[in-house]
This record gives sequence, C-alpha cells and structure tokens, in this order.
Amino acid sequence: MLKYSKSHPDDYFPFVYLAAAYGHLGREQEAKSAVETYGHVRTVVLAGPDYYSEYSTGANLLEQVSIYRLKDGGVEEQRLREGLRKAGFDPPPEVMEASPQGITLNRPARSAIARLYQAADEHCGKHGRKSHLMHSSPARYVFGCQ
Repeated sequence: MLKYSKSHPDDYFPFVYLAAAYGHLGREQEAKSAVETYGHVRTVVLAGPDYYSEYSTGANLLEQVSIYRLKDGGVEEQRLREGLRKAGFDPPPEVMEASPQGITLNRPARSAIARLYQAADEHCGKHGRKSHLMHSSPARYVFGCQ
C-alpha cells in the first residue's frame, strides 16, 4: 500500500486499507498516521487545502467504508472494520439507559453512526422487537423497540 500510494499520490483509499492492516498488527500509531494521511490527501484531492470536511476524520472514515465496493459477501468489509476497530476507531457506543421499550446510547467521538444502529438492533432483537430512532443529537441517540 505504501509503494502504491507513492506512485498514485491522488488516491486516498489505500490509506484506509493501510490503517486497517496496521490495526490488525497492533500498530495503533501507524494506523492513526495512515488515517491522518487519508484525511489530508482526500481533502486536497476533493476540494483543495483550505477545505474542511467531516469526512476527513477517523469517525467518518468508517462511514465511508460502507460505500466501498467490497467483495466476498461482506467478509472483506468486516475485516476492514475489524482492523480499524483494533486501531482504536469505531469504539462501541456507551449505553446510558436500556429497557425492553428502548435504549439510549452515547456516540463516542470516533465511532460510526452505523455502530449505534447495530447496537440498537441487537438490543431490541433480544426482546423480539425492531429498533427505530426516536430522537438524536450529535452525541446522544434514543431508540425505541417496537
């Protein structure tokens, strides 16, 4: 990935895979560096150096993983996400309140929104119900179970 990125300086996607590989290897600092490089290259390529985008941060990097065209029935995406989690990205949401009627979750700064929905689905599924978002703010999400 490093060799490829040197010969293709406008391609920011290899840094996602590099960060995940470093995560699987337990090299958290290198993974964070790869994510920073991803954000920098992506910002410069898409809009120039003065442009700021929330998608250039580690948290939203995980949101971007779902738009990649990955093969193997989701296995590749799972491995990619697992590597990023091992590197410290996408920590689990904090459960504030939970009951059979619903769950309230706090979103950690570097966590993907999809992780919140997954946690709510798992919680409501244990009670034989489906989850639905009732209220949200940037850090707090309230799901009901129906």
